[in-house]
Amino acid sequence: MDVFKARLERLYEELRNGLKPPEADNLLSIVKLICKLWDRRAVKSNHSVMEIVCAWHLIRQGYKVQVEVDLENDLICDLYAIKDGDSL
Repeated sequence: MDVFKARLERLYEELRNGLKPPEADNLLSIVKLICKLWDRRAVKSNHSVMEIVCAWHLIRQGYKVQVEVDLENDLICDLYAIKDGDSL
């Protein structure tokens, strides 16, 4: 297995402690997406780790989080979070 992907999985295992199952699932989906993007060489390692850590922080605050969300005109949103109808 790729060293970076193994490190992301280890990071996930550490961050998921204390999360409820739906929150842990949200974080896991983010890690899996970043691994797929890594395989395509579409993301950088440091940037991806920070996305995961920031997503974890928002998830702990009750947000549903997505990463690398396509917007209009070829713009990509690094983190998109929704809670109670409000978005970040």
